[in-house]
Amino acid sequence: MSSVVQCPMGDIFDPDASACKLPAVPEDCMKIKCDVNQLFSRYGTSKSFYGYCERNAGLLSTTYIRIFKCPDGTTFNGKGCSYGCPEVGRF
Repeated sequence: MSSVVQCPMGDIFDPDASACKLPAVPEDCMKIKCDVNQLFSRYGTSKSFYGYCERNAGLLSTTYIRIFKCPDGTTFNGKGCSYGCPEVGRF
């Protein structure tokens, strides 16, 4: 299930808290950097949120970014969401 979060003017989205907040330091303003060689891109330093960069190569080249969150228990590994075992043993 997805949801849309729209922060009030001046606030930023904090992916660790999954909430809006006032930026305290410049590093709080995370961005997605779309790379032409990658379909998915990391959202700042978040381990759960990532972006999908969709390019429109028409007359006016534009890029649309959609933000996604990995399911609980998984993290974004640069290509998709993956499960990491929390400890050694059988699961």
